[in-house]
Amino acid sequence: MRLSALPTAVALLTLSGCFRQIPPPDIKENPARHEHYQLTMTLQDVPGPYDSIDATVDYSVTNSHCVPLTPISGAALAPYKRLPLTLTQVGPNTWKADFYADMYLDEDYYHEGVCNWSMVAVSFGPTVKGNIFSGAIWHKDMIEGKLSDVSYFANQLYLKPFPTPTGITGEANREQFKEPDKTFSITMTAVKIP
Repeated sequence: MRLSALPTAVALLTLSGCFRQIPPPDIKENPARHEHYQLTMTLQDVPGPYDSIDATVDYSVTNSHCVPLTPISGAALAPYKRLPLTLTQVGPNTWKADFYADMYLDEDYYHEGVCNWSMVAVSFGPTVKGNIFSGAIWHKDMIEGKLSDVSYFANQLYLKPFPTPTGITGEANREQFKEPDKTFSITMTAVKIP
């Protein structure tokens, strides 16, 4: 009996094609941006030093039907972008940064229909030993007119952070903590620039 290598080779080529990555499109910035915001961020009562302080804004395509299905899983993975913001310190614990909610251009990137970009959230906070403490203003809240956020965090977690890098979001109310007087806060306020 003779075995042919051809069926095996065809099967391997077919499987390798299933694991091909869909190349990322050339995402274009919106040349007619008009949703310009200035963000003011304040740390209050932080119990110690931090390694860095950062702010980012996240964007995502909201209609995944404009993206080709991924081989094997059949999922449509919507494009996502995270941009760092340039911070300007304006006080001992206060920074400002500008961003656009309509940063990216709605376009037919994959020849599957127009992809609609939307801002997801803008976030800010210190990093301590790999742990990121962050407050956020969500775009869905901005649409409803909520342009500020205060997040509270336990001092104990700041002074003894997790041993592995972790993202930590705060609570909306200081009274949710067992020791409310041993907390610090991140306040964020966005103002639309005309």
